[in-house]
Amino acid sequence: MKKRKKQRERDASKAEKAASAPPKPQKANASSSALNEEDISPNQYFELRSRAIQKLRETRDPDPYPHKFYVTLSLTDFIEKYQDKTTNGEKLANEKPISLAGRIHNMRAAGRQLRFYDLWGEGVRVQITASLQDHTDGDFVAAHDRLQRGDIVGVTGVPGKTKTVNYPSFHKPFSFFRPTYTCYPKHLLVVSPIKSNVIMDLFMRIAPELYLKELVVGGLDRVYEIGRVFRNEGIDMTHNPEFSICEFYMAYADMYDLMDITESMISGLVKAVTGGYKIKYHPDGKDVEGGREYEIDFSTPWKRFDMMKELEAKLGAKLPLQISYIPKRHVKYYLI
Repeated sequence: MKKRKKQRERDASKAEKAASAPPKPQKANASSSALNEEDISPNQYFELRSRAIQKLRETRDPDPYPHKFYVTLSLTDFIEKYQDKTTNGEKLANEKPISLAGRIHNMRAAGRQLRFYDLWGEGVRVQITASLQDHTDGDFVAAHDRLQRGDIVGVTGVPGKTKTVNYPSFHKPFSFFRPTYTCYPKHLLVVSPIKSNVIMDLFMRIAPELYLKELVVGGLDRVYEIGRVFRNEGIDMTHNPEFSICEFYMAYADMYDLMDITESMISGLVKAVTGGYKIKYHPDGKDVEGGREYEIDFSTPWKRFDMMKELEAKLGAKLPLQISYIPKRHVKYYLI
């Protein structure tokens, strides 16, 4: 631990010197970003980037990790739609603005008033052209100097092509970004674990969540898995601690998108299986004389509730904001 602490102190000291040193002359086609990955170590990069991101967290100018960015087209759909609609040097200024998102792989500058970025996602790339004349919010140079390779960014603009590339480019300033803390690798090595005959400890997973999230962070915008999981729980006639689960994750989505997907998926399944959206439910058994019968309508949209407000309405009581702080003498009153 002491060695690690000393190493971090040395890295922090080097990072301070790197930050305060006079900037080196840059090549004409290089990005004017303050951090040059080739001149500093990964540890120094992490130190400097951490401080910059922390400052953004404090000032919120801009918020480095906003809640939501609405993507109207995936990069693959964008290329498919506009590949043959644009020619080199043309910008479709009359097109309705489109929002895209992806990860920055390359950055280039043409003077102080024009920047180019290669945005990657789903195995394809789109060039982003950002110019001073299109910039409307704050300082153009400062806004783009904070960007680094590996950052996830969102842009809203119109399609077009520059004179030097034959794939669709995008013309507009950035409106969203999520910065990375470490240098973005130029090459990725993926190792999938396999089973071997070597004596080793094996673990039964409770969920595939962490690995799926790592894939999303790594650039796969939508992932899912159907597989077996094991829970350290009891077993009864209706509950098995070993079961199959479906988990999926989607970049640039929030809980409201998940609600929409869930509604569409379940109502669609009901329609595909029964031919309609309404079914009869018999909790006592279908052939039980005098048994109860309910009609369930799976048509969308479904009614949505605020959890705390609905609980308060059903319980007829006001719940505290932090349930974990409920006094012990009140526990029975709130548990149902």
